[in-house]
Amino acid sequence: MNKNETTTKLDNTDHEIIKQLTHDGRKSYRQIAKDLNISVGTITNRINKLTKIGIIKGFQIQLDYAALGYSIETLIEIESTGNIKHIINKYPENIITAHKTTGQYNTLLITRFKDTKELDNFLENITKEENINKTYTQLILNTI
Repeated sequence: MNKNETTTKLDNTDHEIIKQLTHDGRKSYRQIAKDLNISVGTITNRINKLTKIGIIKGFQIQLDYAALGYSIETLIEIESTGNIKHIINKYPENIITAHKTTGQYNTLLITRFKDTKELDNFLENITKEENINKTYTQLILNTI
């Protein structure tokens, strides 16, 4: 079953469960069942099904990075000629997400740093990598 076939087989209950979990990934199955007026067993089965078919890939927490001391958030575009997974694996505390993209810069990193010195060190280190041609960094001022 491909993903397009999977999407068409989801009913309103599945979509409501997804909506509830998207809003609060820690919401209890009991509370979801109460909100949707469905048994806890049905909610459990539906969530297990959504996980098994790959619609739900996991449950994540959202952190307040500023409260953890990360006051700088950036978008860093990278022009590279090879695989940069080793860079991503080397800086898990700084790289929040990494995306392959089209265009001159073929990778986009969303990153967080404690201060400008940490950002500067990061940029200096990655630009020394053999397959990194150049980077383009933008500071994120605010999330809308």
